[in-house]
Amino acid sequence: LAGLFKQGNDRVEEPGVISILAENTLAQSMFANAYLEYIYDIFATYYAGRNRGLVVKAFLRLSAKNYLIRDMQVPNYIFDALFSEIRKGNIDDEVSFMALLLYFSRLDRYSEDEKKWIKTAVERFIDAGKILPFYKNFESFINLPQDVVLKTYLVYKTEKPRHVYVKYSFDTGIRPGVHEKIHRMEEIVSGLYVMEFVVFHGERLEYQVTDDPNGNARIVESEVLKKKTFTEKDLNRFEMINSMLVKQEMRLDRELLQDLDNYINMKHLFEESLTLL
Repeated sequence: LAGLFKQGNDRVEEPGVISILAENTLAQSMFANAYLEYIYDIFATYYAGRNRGLVVKAFLRLSAKNYLIRDMQVPNYIFDALFSEIRKGNIDDEVSFMALLLYFSRLDRYSEDEKKWIKTAVERFIDAGKILPFYKNFESFINLPQDVVLKTYLVYKTEKPRHVYVKYSFDTGIRPGVHEKIHRMEEIVSGLYVMEFVVFHGERLEYQVTDDPNGNARIVESEVLKKKTFTEKDLNRFEMINSMLVKQEMRLDRELLQDLDNYINMKHLFEESLTLL
């Protein structure tokens, strides 16, 4: 089909004929769920000429799924079209939104319109509890929850809806008989499952996804605090614990004792305030 379209596009001068041929080629490829050479070029030709909204919507949504769930390469101009159709209100599904956010997270600069849309989309997902580590690439113009920076994320992708469980444990290298736990992963958008962990300095997360026929689960880490000491004030409890573990390993006894004293005071203040409430 792609070869037939290419020959027709080179020889036929009537735009209407090319548009029909492009539409048929796109429809056939989507119906057969097959990847064709030049398919994105065919869409670009179709999108620039006379086109039907349903075909455009279907192809862009399929391209978003290919990019987000199947990790396929998708040309930049497809995301330009996706962004345009989303802004027009023609596409509003979560997979398309998340795929576009992932694409934007890999760019170095944004227009003001793009920044505005990114901010709205990220805040929408955060409010729904759907957090992914690549959000941290937008931290220059979005206030993000600390989870994005502090936690470790296990991301699992699958095209078929299913119950996904992960068996995990934390290995410090010194304690025998590591206790394993099993939890169900949350599907945050269709086909994308996530589980988040707090991993302290010196710990290693060991995991096994129980429903992983193709071996395509993987760890995606934001900048976890494993080799970092802290001098900032007003650290949260996780950062303070992690900082003490780092200083213990570095044998900074005086600083460790000071941190421990601060932590005990903070914990006491927190519990006292909780009692008053």
